[in-house]
Amino acid sequence: MPPAEVAEIQLTDSRRFLLRDLNSERFVFQLLIGSEKMNLLKRETPSPVFYIAKDEQLHKLENNEESLLVNGKRYKKEDNRYIGILNVLMQDRLDLSEKIHKTKLREQDLTALVLAYTNGNVTYHYQPDAKLERKPYWVAYAQYSNHYRKEITTRLSYGYQAGAQYYFSSAGRNSLRFGLDYSNFTFEEANSKSYMLTIGYQYDFVKTSKMDAYLMAKFLGFGYSKYHNLERNETQEASGAAIRIAPGIGFEYRSTEKLSMYAEVNELLVIDSLPKNYSLGIKYAFRK
Repeated sequence: MPPAEVAEIQLTDSRRFLLRDLNSERFVFQLLIGSEKMNLLKRETPSPVFYIAKDEQLHKLENNEESLLVNGKRYKKEDNRYIGILNVLMQDRLDLSEKIHKTKLREQDLTALVLAYTNGNVTYHYQPDAKLERKPYWVAYAQYSNHYRKEITTRLSYGYQAGAQYYFSSAGRNSLRFGLDYSNFTFEEANSKSYMLTIGYQYDFVKTSKMDAYLMAKFLGFGYSKYHNLERNETQEASGAAIRIAPGIGFEYRSTEKLSMYAEVNELLVIDSLPKNYSLGIKYAFRK
């Protein structure tokens, strides 16, 4: 690939560098924070110079020294121009105004500010001497599910589930779900009800500040089920644990920082029952 077509370089020590055009020239910038809302970049020239990339534009964060003449004496003063730039770029977050004015033009301060602006929803965070802080958090959820088996379920079969989801990191993609599930199946000759504690896994393969697309799988259930045969008027009951892989795919949209709605297509391995196996739900995140 010709050098002019190279857009990104990633080193084995996890550092990432982006090639961007600035003033009709192409420069290499180190990526410090990557997110859907904005990126924080740095150039060593030889002292660090920081840039904010937002809406396809680069904004240099400057703090120029200016000379003032007061009563015949000359004083030097910094203009703090970067504060005004940050205020303009983050004008949709008035709650950060005080934090912006206290921010120094240095990597750790700018990193903390951009993380606050993005609410931790970042795709990349470079930390040279420390591991990325995990900041795990919990999410409460509730959902309705439509259960369907072609030529097996004869009438409405449905389920309700409520539970908690544990994210290992605010910027991570992996989580576990713990749910309490009630399901009712209607077959041609029988009805079945179940009360289950379920455990599942979710991986967000697309993660942005407003939406996630993910794969999930339910792999363990423990509880009680009741099967009633309508023709023989017989009832069978059973309880215990079952291991069963039931993969699915979902889409989540965040209407606010903490509240989101999601839709899932379940039972991907049962091809002839798609897309009628689905879930619709709502989530509330307990995060700072």
